[in-house]
Amino acid sequence: MGREQHTRHVPGVELLVVRKMALLRAPRPADRPAGWRGRAHVATVHSWGSRRPDLPAPVALDVDDVIAHLLVTEGFTSVEEVAFVPVEELASVEGFDEDVAGELQERARTFLKEQNERFEKRRQELGVSDEIAAIEGMTPAILVAVGEKGVKTLDDLADLAADELIEMAGGAVKLEEEEANAIIMAARAHWFEDEAPAAAPEAE
Repeated sequence: MGREQHTRHVPGVELLVVRKMALLRAPRPADRPAGWRGRAHVATVHSWGSRRPDLPAPVALDVDDVIAHLLVTEGFTSVEEVAFVPVEELASVEGFDEDVAGELQERARTFLKEQNERFEKRRQELGVSDEIAAIEGMTPAILVAVGEKGVKTLDDLADLAADELIEMAGGAVKLEEEEANAIIMAARAHWFEDEAPAAAPEAE
C-alpha cells in the first residue's frame, strides 16, 4: 500500500498497550459520549487533526495518543489504512497482537461506515444527483464537498476544470489532477451520447 514503516522500540510499550487496550475494550458508560478516553483529552476529529496532522484520528478509533503514536510510527496515516490493511500487518506493530489489531480494525470500519452514512444523508439533503454519485472516484466526502459549492447535476460537474474540482474537494480528500480530469470527462460523457458516429468513407 506504499507506506514506509519506521519501526522503533519504545521502552515499556508492551505494558502501556496492555493497559490502554484494557481501557479500549471496557464497556463505555452510558453517560459517556463517543470518543471519551478517561483522562485523555477529548476533541473532535477536525480540531484534533488541525493540531496533530501527523497522526490518524484517535477519536475515530476511540483510543488515546499512546496508541495513535504507535500507529503513526509504523506508517499508518489514516483511518482507512487501519481499516483495510491486512490484519497481520497491523498486528505486527510493537506491543499489538491479532486481538488488538482486530479490535482496531472493527472500530475503524464502524467509524467509516457511520461517516459514509452521514455523508450520504447530507448528499441527499443537498440535492446532489445520483448520476454524480455513480461516477467512479466521487467518494461520499467529495460528493458533499462539491454539493456545498453548488455542484448538483452532471452538467454542473462537467462544466468544471480540473483545478476547480481539486479546490472544491479540498479538505475532503486530496485529488490528483489525473483523477479530477477522469471524473470530469465521465461527467461530460452524456454530452456525446446522442452524436451519430461518423460514417466510414466508401471504398472506391
